[in-house]
Amino acid sequence: QHYFIQSNLRMFSRANNCVQKFGRCFQLYQMSTTIPEVSNAVTLTHSQPITESQTLVSCIPDHSLSNIVAHYQTILDTIQVSTSLPWWGVLIGSGVLIRISLLPFNIFYERKMVKNVPHKVALMKLATEINSARMKGDHVLCLTKLEEKSYYKKKNKFNWRKSENMFLLPSMSVLFINFMAIRGLTELPYEPLFNSSFMWISNLCESDPYFILPSLNALATVYVLKSGVDSGENIISKFLSSNKNLFVLLAIMGSCQSLFPSALVLYWFSSNLAGLAIIRPILTNDKSRKIVGLLSIQEKKEVLKNFQPVSSFSEDVTVNYKETREFGHNNDMQKREEKFAELEKRAKDSEQKIEELKLILKNSKTKIENRDLDIHEKELEHSLKETELSLQANKKDIERLRKNAYD
Repeated sequence: QHYFIQSNLRMFSRANNCVQKFGRCFQLYQMSTTIPEVSNAVTLTHSQPITESQTLVSCIPDHSLSNIVAHYQTILDTIQVSTSLPWWGVLIGSGVLIRISLLPFNIFYERKMVKNVPHKVALMKLATEINSARMKGDHVLCLTKLEEKSYYKKKNKFNWRKSENMFLLPSMSVLFINFMAIRGLTELPYEPLFNSSFMWISNLCESDPYFILPSLNALATVYVLKSGVDSGENIISKFLSSNKNLFVLLAIMGSCQSLFPSALVLYWFSSNLAGLAIIRPILTNDKSRKIVGLLSIQEKKEVLKNFQPVSSFSEDVTVNYKETREFGHNNDMQKREEKFAELEKRAKDSEQKIEELKLILKNSKTKIENRDLDIHEKELEHSLKETELSLQANKKDIERLRKNAYD
């Protein structure tokens, strides 16, 4: 688990650095271009919607990532003006087209995943051996397996650049840009979008008053994640195999999406429907998979048969931990039993010594009675009392040790 967390953190930090460098280069490019001043620029607030006669780009506030988002907003506005489609048609069409355009990345993701299965199986075995060695306290074996793991990765040149998750970054970035662009249009607000309606929704810049569209989109999103449309069977799809987890995620997504504007939820809903209606049949049909260069479903199952997912890996770690704890508990109980046997032997020896002292005391009493040695008799009685007190103390210690040992 530590290996997967560290590798994902490194991958996302490097991707973040690349995005920041791209943003800086794009800002330098914009600074190098000359932008003419607009004489009729208008300062707008959230209460003043943008009319059709005003320029959309000049009214967008300047902040980080605003350049890419503004260009995408301009593209959407140009498509709407040139085609005279309603805004709900533009949003649905853009969601469907973008989802279909991301299909090659899904295909490349699955190819790379199948190619990386042997390396992942080997690394999983090494990780299991490393964890078992750590739990048993064998530091030499742990360091040996760590060196073997690093040598394997260097030998096969297996690093984060060759991970199949790299093909998910374009999809995530495109979805993020779409989210920022559509939300920005609804927050300005842009008057053509502000005045457009869709079926029971009178204003696409506001949330659904009847909670119908967020519910449908939540159902579609959960089904997309459960069926693994984009990335095949993964941890999320196995997590959603439980009905309890399914309903919890459905409630969370439905409540969150009810706060978003209807234009954004409509775009997501159309994108999810395109994934279920177009992409899923392509990736689940053997003929279409053969055309795009993927293995058949049966061949894919054979390849992934020996692959141990993260969930089973964590189960193996838990089993090794329980076995190690049980082994340590048995050793501890054995040592306690040996100590208890030794204490019982000492108690028996003490009882024998006490019996011998009692016999000596009895003989001494007879001698004292015969010789009328009162002083000696008092000393013997005092020693008898001390012996009885020590006997009681020994018995208490024996009972206490016996109780602790059984506990």
